[in-house]
Amino acid sequence: MRLPAPFCHILLCILLFFCTSTAFAKDVLKLGVLAYEDKDSVAAQYAQVVNALNERLTSVEIQMEVLSQQELNSRVEDGSIDIVTTNPVHYLLLRHRYGLSRLLATQVKAIGESATPLLGGVIFTRGDRQDINNLQDLMARTIACPGRYFLGGFALQAHELMHAGIRITDWAKTILELSDHDEVVQAVLKGQADVGFVRTGVLEALFQNGLLRPQDIKVINARQYRGFPFLVSTELYPEWPVAAMPHVNEGLRHTLTATLLGVQFSNPSSNTSYIAGYTLPLSYDEVEEIMLELKFPGFNALEIFWNDMLRLNKWHGYLMLGGLLLICCLVLLLGLALLNATEEKRRMQAMLNGMPYPGLLVNREHRIIAINAAARELFNAREGAYCWEQLWHYEFLPEDQRKHYECHGPNSNMCCSFCRSEDALNTGKTVHTELFIRSRYWDSWWVPIDSSIFLHYFVDITEHKNKEKQLKEAHNFLRTVADTVQDMIWVKDLQGQYLFTNKAHNDILFRLPDQNEVLGHDHRFFAERIRAERPNDNGWYSLDQTCKDSDAIVISTGKPYRSKESGIVFGKYLCLDVIKVPMFDENGRLIAVAGSARDITEDERLRKEHEELQKRLQQSAKMEAIGIMAGGIAHNFNNLLQVITGYAQLLAQRIPAKDEVARRGFSQILQSCERAAALVRSLMAFSRKNEYVSTELNLNNEVLNVQKVLKDTIPKAITLETDLEQRLWTVKADSIQIHTVLFNLINNARDAMPEGGVLRIATRNVSLSGPPEGQEETSAVTTGTSSLAAGDYVLLEVSDTGCGMTEETLQHLFEPFFTTKGINKGTGLGLSSSYGIVKAYGGEIFCNSTLGKGTRFEIYLPAVSRKSLPMNGNQSSMEPVLLTPQTKGKTILLVDDEEGIRSLAKQALESAGHRVLEAESGEKALEIYKTSAKEIHLVILDLNMPGMSGHVCLQRLLEMDMNARVLVASGYSDKGMEQTVLSQGAAGFLAKPFKLDILLKKVDEVAAD
Repeated sequence: MRLPAPFCHILLCILLFFCTSTAFAKDVLKLGVLAYEDKDSVAAQYAQVVNALNERLTSVEIQMEVLSQQELNSRVEDGSIDIVTTNPVHYLLLRHRYGLSRLLATQVKAIGESATPLLGGVIFTRGDRQDINNLQDLMARTIACPGRYFLGGFALQAHELMHAGIRITDWAKTILELSDHDEVVQAVLKGQADVGFVRTGVLEALFQNGLLRPQDIKVINARQYRGFPFLVSTELYPEWPVAAMPHVNEGLRHTLTATLLGVQFSNPSSNTSYIAGYTLPLSYDEVEEIMLELKFPGFNALEIFWNDMLRLNKWHGYLMLGGLLLICCLVLLLGLALLNATEEKRRMQAMLNGMPYPGLLVNREHRIIAINAAARELFNAREGAYCWEQLWHYEFLPEDQRKHYECHGPNSNMCCSFCRSEDALNTGKTVHTELFIRSRYWDSWWVPIDSSIFLHYFVDITEHKNKEKQLKEAHNFLRTVADTVQDMIWVKDLQGQYLFTNKAHNDILFRLPDQNEVLGHDHRFFAERIRAERPNDNGWYSLDQTCKDSDAIVISTGKPYRSKESGIVFGKYLCLDVIKVPMFDENGRLIAVAGSARDITEDERLRKEHEELQKRLQQSAKMEAIGIMAGGIAHNFNNLLQVITGYAQLLAQRIPAKDEVARRGFSQILQSCERAAALVRSLMAFSRKNEYVSTELNLNNEVLNVQKVLKDTIPKAITLETDLEQRLWTVKADSIQIHTVLFNLINNARDAMPEGGVLRIATRNVSLSGPPEGQEETSAVTTGTSSLAAGDYVLLEVSDTGCGMTEETLQHLFEPFFTTKGINKGTGLGLSSSYGIVKAYGGEIFCNSTLGKGTRFEIYLPAVSRKSLPMNGNQSSMEPVLLTPQTKGKTILLVDDEEGIRSLAKQALESAGHRVLEAESGEKALEIYKTSAKEIHLVILDLNMPGMSGHVCLQRLLEMDMNARVLVASGYSDKGMEQTVLSQGAAGFLAKPFKLDILLKKVDEVAAD
């Protein structure tokens, strides 16, 4: 049935109006200008632009409106503005929010004789500021700027600082936002701000107008660019853009661009910012990157992405709507063409030519009925060619692309375009395929018109495919980055189900073969599955509950949360440093929880060890300080004992022999002094640090010496018993170290008996042919071998009836810093040091202990000889003696800061027939020796004196007289001290407290030499 001709004409007019409605030019174009100053001033500056355009444009009239940013946004949104000129930042916001069309031109600014389409940021300070010379000096300074959202007045400077590792929002003490650039300059010159931010050209304009001198300011991070005439501290970026709205047709846009590029404007001398002309549009992508990095309002990457996608989808919707309308019209026209071949063919050809896409009509026999100009251009075919040719005879296609139209059979892996057309005709539904023709990607659509005709058209999707490829590459890159990071990274939804995990997260927590298997499940799902692998091991996996709790905190508070999460993972303890942050959508709604975690198990172990070691080192430092104090006390106590024992000896010589009571009394005094001296020697042994000298010892003597000290130190509730073998074999050791071992063992025994008990010390000779009898059956503990070589040993046994020790304590008994005592009650070094001393002498130490019954330590030391040294521990060497010197008549210089010691020694020496000169200090001694050196036969010199020390005094005396005879006396009486002073040139050494007969004997020896 043939439709009436008028009806066809009406339909054709509607179609042509729809296709070409946007191509008609407007008589009036509205130019929207951003008012960056007062509107009148801006209107005056842009009047010359509008006039120049209207003079050169004959088909349109440009009308200018100066608008605020909010007004300009509104006019762009409702489409009542055709052309927009604004600053780069605002232009980018308009482009993303309202789909502003492509650029027409970029403005060229001029100052004086210089013009440039680029701008930058200037960072400057006052010229006399010597403390600000580079970007690092800007830390914690007051900054003045014309506004935080100015490109040249703030953003470029902040971006430059950020790339130098400095975030201005993190450290800026104060940011002064002023009304314009001139106020910024004045604020810096007046000292109201340390640093100023302005755009390029501002300073030069002030120089030109005589309002500022170059020496008044100093530019920080100054840069030079070839052809750029202004001072600058940053990279350069494009000036103000001019852009057209999407409804302005392409031809008019080209005309506007050409007109703007051809106009030259004069520069008004009354302004600091001028319009010199326009240049080809520059790229503003780098400006957008800066705004994104600085997180300017409106520049959110996610928001921009969604806006772009929404616009893209809207565009596709319009295209599809237009396409459907065109298809409907084509179907109608094709129906008419069947009734009137010539007229209908012409109409269909016109319709195809009006399509924006390459298209062709194909009949049931797959012959081409019509082909439009775009399709001919795509296939490089002349007009009229290939009509009524079969579809698969596209000989004009390159050989490598013909496969898209060659039929390989319905079951072939390559479904050709011909087969897809059959599908469209058979089903009556639109069929879609993708083709690659002439180095571009195309969407190929087969649209059935009726049962015998269908439309085949192409949509260029190359850009879409390229973006799709870029997105895929970006996704793969981000996945690679995430999987390369050693820290665990994940994202969960609000129900705790995983949306994303990286490789480290999967490897550490789940060990799944497929990393994507974790997606869609929560932590508890895998925890239960992992625990099911070891149903009898409750500690095989226990991290899920702590994860759940910390997720709940982030969801409830909406704030980041950092914590340490620990538990057992696959049977091993794991400690994680976890940071979880909430994720919000563009509406501020919480949608997920993102987290990262670092394995700090080893760090935590080392930290705890460090803290424990720190505590022990502090305790060791206390003990060393006590040792130093003990050494000082011992030295001073030696001086007191020297006076007591010396005068006791002098007085004892004057007592008649028949006065036995008095002599016994003086003997008791001297014996008490001996015990005090032994106590002092113990203090000295505790504080000294010299190397110990091993000699042959009878351990019985060391036990007796220690026993004397213990009688006054251990609690009365503890009974001290000794069982000493009378003919004990000798060992080679240092007396002080043996004392150390005994004191350490006795201290432990004392602490084990807080309410009293029996402390027993025994010695005996032991001859072994192997390990001690029954040793393997006891709970003896050693850190080395528990066997002893065959031979002779001396056994030193220390036992108590205290609380005893557990089996676990026995296993760690000799480890350094191990102690079961409370805080500040033990260092854990006593038994370990005792163990080291015994092992150093080739011996062994064993411990047998029963909880609640007591402890016994057995020390085996190799016997040097089976001979026995006499026991002298109870003998007194402080009996009253007669002073019988061998030499007399010597002049002796006595140097000591203690008056009591000088008086005692003077009486003893004068009673022996010597002349005594006294000096209370080293300085006084040098004065006396300088005037009486020829008369002085001997100098008795104390080492520890205030002012000049004895060592220095000895050196000065020998410098004055290399033959000077000096007898050094000191309360520090260890072997190391004696060797030191003798090596320095002393003639002899006398240890305090000394007996008077020993003093006279030393004087005889040194004076005789």
